[in-house]
Amino acid sequence: MPYTCCVPCCRGNYDAEHKVAVFSFPKDENLKRLWIRSIPRKDYSYTSSSRVCEKHFSIDEIQRFTSAYDEKTGKIVTAPLKFPRLKPDAVPTIFPGCPKYMSSTTHHREAPTSKKKRFEEEQVSKAIELSKSSLKNYNDERSFQTFSELCLLYKKFKFNSCWTIVSNNDSLSFILLRRYEGIMTLDYSIEIDQELNMNVFYRGVALSKLRSGRFPQKVENINFIIDVLDEVENLFKNRCSSVNRSYLINLIIDSLIKLRNNVDEGKKCVVDFVKEQIGLINCQPENYRYGTEILIFSTMLHLVSPQGYKFLRESGNIILPHPVTLKKINSSLKLNPMNELDDTSFLSYLRRKNNILGEQDRNVILMIDEVHIKQNLDYKGGNIVGMDHENVDLANSAFVFMIKSIASKFKDVAHILPVKKITADVLHSITRRTIVSLEMIGFRVLMVVTDNNSINRKAMRMFNNPLADTGSTRT
Repeated sequence: MPYTCCVPCCRGNYDAEHKVAVFSFPKDENLKRLWIRSIPRKDYSYTSSSRVCEKHFSIDEIQRFTSAYDEKTGKIVTAPLKFPRLKPDAVPTIFPGCPKYMSSTTHHREAPTSKKKRFEEEQVSKAIELSKSSLKNYNDERSFQTFSELCLLYKKFKFNSCWTIVSNNDSLSFILLRRYEGIMTLDYSIEIDQELNMNVFYRGVALSKLRSGRFPQKVENINFIIDVLDEVENLFKNRCSSVNRSYLINLIIDSLIKLRNNVDEGKKCVVDFVKEQIGLINCQPENYRYGTEILIFSTMLHLVSPQGYKFLRESGNIILPHPVTLKKINSSLKLNPMNELDDTSFLSYLRRKNNILGEQDRNVILMIDEVHIKQNLDYKGGNIVGMDHENVDLANSAFVFMIKSIASKFKDVAHILPVKKITADVLHSITRRTIVSLEMIGFRVLMVVTDNNSINRKAMRMFNNPLADTGSTRT
């Protein structure tokens, strides 16, 4: 059953002829007191079921439609409400069934917050309209439709003194000259013909695109011409500073090359590092090229402490590769130690490095040591790593074959063999293969050094007695 109106002499919803929308009393205490004071009933006490019908409110206080902005179409969509609702500050003021003096045709007093908001909105609207008007006047003062209007208009503006302006009956030119070795040369020029088409030239070659837009382009406003002049002027300054910077960098690099020939062998790497860093100063980041040593250093540092690497790189004290670059380089390498067991890949790293080693570096000692590792599977460079070299079990240790020169400071890793269990004959076979491959590369293995482990002792004895018992197995 619908709620009926509590206003005296009102028949709202009392019968079928007076069907109306009704509204409950507001929850706000101040607004609620205004409702009770407005309703012409002495000592009226409302209840939760008390309602006031739509006949007692002005039309603009009742909301019958709602609207929302559609981001896809950019339009405001309007739809009718299922049930009408009142505006937040609506108060009943119309009582048609009561004496006229009880009804008020004027609106109730506007709330201070609403009044302040309305005043601010009016001021913003006035400011927007004033801004639009000022912008229109601003553009009108700087716009032109013909070449003759342009020739009269540009004289009212002051351009940077670096530009030489040449005006004739056919075109208007802005020329940027540069003194090079005592001779004035034309660097940039901007020309506007009688059809108001603008072209930009660099040393006589037409440019098709700048940040300002594509060229040739028709111009109708002096502001656009000023923007293009500013952009070209910045290009000119950057080009000049780049030329000077390149000249200074080349001088420094030439000095470093001479310095490298006069320092100790152990300090040449320091000069090479400084020379590489200075060479990167004049390059764009996308054109950076790093040496082998800096890539190895960056990879190791990033692996040990990614946050430390990030701090060092972002400090600006040293130019280092981006972590994404390191990831791309590492993913392109065959990082699975099992690939080293193939005939074509066995000791491939030392094969490449042998080309840069001196004769004193090739007399080496082969050292074999066992490193215990955490059992783990990983995916690197397109391969699953972490398994034993002979089966699919997870490796729990790795035999590391290292070489060390006896006549120089050279030392490096020759081979890594992941294992879970290994016999003396397998260790002997791989050791022998390592020695033979090193000799074929150009190294001379003078001795083999291992610890006193039983498997190692048996493997080493097999060099004297290859037919010895090899049944011992260690897990």
